[in-house]
Amino acid sequence: MLLLTRGGTHVVRVRVSSDGKRAAGAAGHAYAVARQDITWLRDRGEVRHGTHGTGFADGSWATVFFPLGGWSTLAKAFPHRLRHTGPIA
Repeated sequence: MLLLTRGGTHVVRVRVSSDGKRAAGAAGHAYAVARQDITWLRDRGEVRHGTHGTGFADGSWATVFFPLGGWSTLAKAFPHRLRHTGPIA
């Protein structure tokens, strides 16, 4: 699960039951990055719908695919969004 809070972006592991419909056990915090350390977000919908590139303050970046709806809310939360044709720097 990807969570966006005032302080940062978090990845939380949530185990689901074998039928995939219910949470099964405790959630575990897997990753966090402070919001100010995310320097850009790029919609990569031209590659695959729901795909975004995320750039970090140290120059690294990651591509994230959101297979379900709701990802557009995350993209709108960041003030510096790049178009897929725009330069990173």
